[in-house]
Amino acid sequence: RSGRGAEYFGEGFVETVFTVTASGTVEDVKIAKSEPGNDFDLPAIRAIRNAKYRPQILNGEPQDTTEMRFRQTYAYED
Repeated sequence: RSGRGAEYFGEGFVETVFTVTASGTVEDVKIAKSEPGNDFDLPAIRAIRNAKYRPQILNGEPQDTTEMRFRQTYAYED
């Protein structure tokens, strides 16, 4: 908690770019864009790293998928 209220945060988002491996885990998480600041970047990265995905299947084999994007939106509530 930063101690800042709704007048500071209001609404915002964090957009991440990452790789989903053939096993469904996440690697190489980066922040593509974040507004209004970077207060939620670290929690967004942690959330993406802990996620599990179904990997892309090509010719019956799971494949790494790069440049996946996910946008997390948030709104401050008292």
